[in-house]
Amino acid sequence: MRIIIKKITMKKLYVIALLLTILVVPAFGQTMKGYVYDQETNEPLAGVNITYKRLTGETDGTVSNADGFYQISVPAGGVDLLFSYIGYENEMVPIVINRNETKTRDIRMRVKANLLGDVVVSAGRFEQKLSDVTVSMDLLKAEDISKQAPTDLSTTLNAMPGVDINDKQPSIRGGNGWTYGVGS
Repeated sequence: MRIIIKKITMKKLYVIALLLTILVVPAFGQTMKGYVYDQETNEPLAGVNITYKRLTGETDGTVSNADGFYQISVPAGGVDLLFSYIGYENEMVPIVINRNETKTRDIRMRVKANLLGDVVVSAGRFEQKLSDVTVSMDLLKAEDISKQAPTDLSTTLNAMPGVDINDKQPSIRGGNGWTYGVGS
């Protein structure tokens, strides 16, 4: 009976040792940590994405906290950390880290300025650049007119921006003259 109890206890001891090994070994893995700052103002950046690709192709990562601090477990060897943040240029940081090593590295990110191109306005059947359009135009579709259920055309035109109807005569964008006869 004592031999059976010792075998059960030894099995439990081996299981416990194995579980502790599995749970404790990752805690001694490779760690990269530091702070992320704005390059110009030296203010910490909260919410910066820090990612890397594993050999399997999966992406792993973390996010910097409110103080700009980050800490990420990485595989031993070489890995490229990508720091990305909206409004800032992405920073690719190659690191080489040995087993059970912890490295500290602060990152300074530069502001990225994006200039928008010209707006293309369709003032007719063909697209035109904004600089090529000489008059302002607004399109009134038949669907829009039917949705309003107007009694006459003047109520529909009065709903358009820049058009005023006075005594059934249209005045476009505050023009100083009246076009008599058009309202009828």
